Amino acid sequence: MIGDLHRTGRSASRRCVNDFMLATEETEIIRIGAALRARIDETTLRDTASELGMSPAGLRLFASRSRPHSATMRRARAWFAGWNLQAGHVACAVEVALETLAAPLPEQRREAFRAECRRILACHCSD
Repeated sequence: MIGDLHRTGRSASRRCVNDFMLATEETEIIRIGAALRARIDETTLRDTASELGMSPAGLRLFASRSRPHSATMRRARAWFAGWNLQAGHVACAVEVALETLAAPLPEQRREAFRAECRRILACHCSD
């Protein structure tokens, strides 16, 4: 892969970055989908859909591992952050919340935004 970058230049670099972003998003969808399926098992499809503010049919599609629409993904991320917070996984909840907040920003500004949010949180949340 490194050789490919040297031979093909900048376009290969962009492709690798995009492939990484897709892999990261796919991993996120899998993790959130697993949490949603666990919640459905604990309650019901209808109750879990209500928690997310979406239809049971839409949740059924997401839980069956289909690719969610962007609005569904925003709802699922927000739910997942709260779900992690309730489970005591504060760091994970914060990261999911930061990703949800950063998602509408242009890609080149997201990491700087997340870094600044982490800096502010460290200043205000440290002992």
